[in-house]
Amino acid sequence: MSKKFAKPFDALETQASLDFISTTTLVYLITQQPVPFQIPTDNHARKLNDHLKAGMKIQTSKSIRLFSTQPTDVQFRPNLYLTKSGQLILPVIVDCARNPFIVGGVPNIKIHPMISVLAQTIWKHQLPHLPVNDHIQYESIIDYCLSDFKVSITTREFQTQLKSWNTKYTSLKTHYDRFLDLIASETDRFEVHSLAIQRKKVNGMSPQFGDEHFIDQLVKDILIDKAKPIINKVWQNRKNNDVLGILSKREIDIFGTETLRLIFFVEKESSDWQDFKASSLYEDLQPYFINNAVDCIALGAIPSMNAGVLPLYQSQEHNYYDLNQLYVGERLKVLKAQLVGSDFWIRIEDHNPTVSIERKLY
Repeated sequence: MSKKFAKPFDALETQASLDFISTTTLVYLITQQPVPFQIPTDNHARKLNDHLKAGMKIQTSKSIRLFSTQPTDVQFRPNLYLTKSGQLILPVIVDCARNPFIVGGVPNIKIHPMISVLAQTIWKHQLPHLPVNDHIQYESIIDYCLSDFKVSITTREFQTQLKSWNTKYTSLKTHYDRFLDLIASETDRFEVHSLAIQRKKVNGMSPQFGDEHFIDQLVKDILIDKAKPIINKVWQNRKNNDVLGILSKREIDIFGTETLRLIFFVEKESSDWQDFKASSLYEDLQPYFINNAVDCIALGAIPSMNAGVLPLYQSQEHNYYDLNQLYVGERLKVLKAQLVGSDFWIRIEDHNPTVSIERKLY
């Protein structure tokens, strides 16, 4: 695994991408399931980045020891301590019993291949449920598990999956960068707004009623069909609403509800604040708003993508960008991490990216 794929983000982008995933899947709190032992450190839910780091550590190490009788900065129990590797890997083993992304709590998703194979191998050897009273025997079982993992990630099947995942992610980043370059070639000031198109689920099941036209379609196709007239209307009126480009992003929450988010890049002539409800774009979108037992079409709720979600920042909305502002690069990193970076960790159904360019100027 090359370094550019092992560490695709800086700390800000990594955090922003993982925060976005947590927000859109509604995984704010992880149910604390009982486990055989407790690590005497921060035993909260681990992030997917922790799982990736553990996998990378195992991949590049010729030998790993989790426990030591020599004092370290983390004591596991009297006269037994965790090594640096133990502090990295043991919490991940525990997390495999409670993380909804790992245990299938979020339906219909694919996670990064290395994270997926590591979790599968940990469960294959039942590490989360093994007692650690005899740490020597426990560590021998871990050695066998980690050796199994190292064999798995050198198979042709895994290398093909990883190459596919990375290639599609790299391609998506390239297309997004070109898209943003087009926006920047037209204006130094723009806002980003999103519209969430949702097909609801009740107790994890799709309602068995609704428009007859959609009754036999997959949810993905239903959302696309509902998005088409909105995209066409907004793009046809772009001279009035100042829309420069439109992206779409597929999302899914922990209940299995699928969302197609439309993201509109809107040119701004000045930094003067304007209530979004007074804009031409809002007038174009407002007739499509709906919220019933089957469907919901409404403005999104991601702070950097929407107006009015957070208090004004420097007399403007958080979704306003001026390319001549100080630190605008950091804010654009966050936006890219939300839209594109989240695909590094999670995708829906298969390896295909969740983001598509629906309309651009040329």
